[in-house]
Formats: sequence, C-alpha cells, structure tokens
Amino acid sequence: MYKARTFTRYIAFLAAIVAASPLPGLAKPGEKSTHKVPLTSVEAVTDPAAPPDPNAPGAGGGMDSSTYFIRRLAPQIAACTDQVRVVASSWFTKNHFAIVRVDRKPGDLLMHATVMSLSGMMELDYTVDLTREKARVTLFYYRPDGGSVDPTQVARLLKAYRVDAFEDSLTSAILCGSQ
Repeated sequence: MYKARTFTRYIAFLAAIVAASPLPGLAKPGEKSTHKVPLTSVEAVTDPAAPPDPNAPGAGGGMDSSTYFIRRLAPQIAACTDQVRVVASSWFTKNHFAIVRVDRKPGDLLMHATVMSLSGMMELDYTVDLTREKARVTLFYYRPDGGSVDPTQVARLLKAYRVDAFEDSLTSAILCGSQ
C-alpha cells in the first residue's frame, strides 16, 4: 500500500513538472528550454528522393547512433495513430512505465511516460504530414531538470529498454503494418 501511494505521488510530481516545463522552441528569450535526447526515430516517405527533414533528430553522430534513426519507403502515407499508440503503450507497459500524458488526434500523438527507476521522462512524438507524404515517430528522453544527458547514459537506456526491438515495432506501426 505504501509503495503504491509513493509511486502515485511520484507520478503526480513528474506530471506537474512536465506540465510546468517549457517545451523546446517555446521557451521565452533568455529562458532555458528542455534538452530532449532522441533515442530512436523512424521516418516514412513515399519518394526515395525526398529531401532530408531539417528537423529530423539524430542528424550526424557515429555509426552506432545512426542505426537508431531510419527512413523507410512506403507506398502511401496514412495516419496510423492507433497502431503507433498500441505499440507505444505496450512497450511502456512492458518496461513498467506509467503513462502520464496522452494527446491524440488522427496523425498526431504525444505520450509522456516515466518509471521510478529512471531519472527522467520518455516522450513519444508521432506526426503525419499527408501533403508532404511524410510521417515520423520519435522516442525522446529528457531529464526532469531539462539539462543535457551524458552520452553513456543514452547507451544504457538503449540497451536497458531494448530500443532496437521497439524501433522494429514502431517501423511496422508507422507503415500501418504493411512492410
């Protein structure tokens, strides 16, 4: 009973931090914005010659990090919001995360989740742009204080939460299951 109550308070505390934290790009001049670290990102496009997305996370980096940022060719782009939400919810549950925020509409999904053993939050962001025939789903990690994250911690997160397997599931979901 005590652990459940403590966990509930912890989740409420983190939810309050997230609600009060400025989002990247929305900070006022002179304020520090939250530093989110992309753990994986999957992009789907219909044109193999589509120009790179300037807002794509993970641009640059070494060979080991580039394997977590992929682009897939799709015959068509559709809003696969429900599929992405099911895959993300399943992954969060499997890893004992509590989902503290879900904003969903067709073609857009934002989920925040945390777990007591992790000092920080996970954020899943899914967007579809049908006019540009592009979709992207990204898993971010950020610390509650908004500070930068040590690269060795990122490597531990990738292994501990099996982000490689999650990426495979996200790839299938973003393509609406048709690979």
